[in-house]
Amino acid sequence: MADKMKETSFEKAIARLEEIVKELEDGRLPLESALVLFEEGVKLSRICEGYLEAAEQRISILLEDEKGGVTLCATIAGVLLVVMLLICMGCEDEPPAPSPAQEQTQEAQESLPEPEVDQNLPYEEWLKQVISNIIGATSNIDKPRVDSILFFDENESDMEIILWADTSFTHSMVRDGIILHSTDVLRRVFSDPRAERVSLYWLLPAKDSYGDETETMAARVVLTRDTADKINWKGLSPLGLPRVADKFDFHPKLQQ
Repeated sequence: MADKMKETSFEKAIARLEEIVKELEDGRLPLESALVLFEEGVKLSRICEGYLEAAEQRISILLEDEKGGVTLCATIAGVLLVVMLLICMGCEDEPPAPSPAQEQTQEAQESLPEPEVDQNLPYEEWLKQVISNIIGATSNIDKPRVDSILFFDENESDMEIILWADTSFTHSMVRDGIILHSTDVLRRVFSDPRAERVSLYWLLPAKDSYGDETETMAARVVLTRDTADKINWKGLSPLGLPRVADKFDFHPKLQQ
């Protein structure tokens, strides 16, 4: 990154990013060309972010202010990156029809079963592997997805699972990601008869008033066996879990 920063000034990188946005906004580029421009924009945005960090304008996705509140921020380059992504997604009215070979590949991928996890494993280890298979072993900021698991009874049926959430550019994107991941995790955990009550706690990175790295509780989800058995998981809307869960609370900033 340091070598690339020497080759490209911050002003040149921003200027080129603006050119890329205009070209994508034009809407006349074929999808492949638009993707090439988008990749170039991603590299330039990273260079800009490096300059901002070097200038001590480093911005985390979530920061705690002096009153303990959480604010969601994005760098200039990050904003431009979002704009490019939205434009790129809408650069064609209709995506090209997949070839028969692509359709067969897609059908094969969709029919692939979830990797089997040995039922003879200790329950805590089984849960960690199941969750990693569903939503990844790490978050998008390289935090281990499962931070810890705590059981409250001898049967290990009442549990608290602390997870790291993925960061994103907006409050709503973070919130929706937590809902989707919670749905996938709880659907799978309650498919096993051992779970009776599951509490999910989602963490996000933050900084305290002194500038030190810390964490904040972004959301809490509680689901009991009685409620889980009532849910038609296949028919549940993608973001419908907060309406049916026993508890689904977000940090105030993620409710905005």
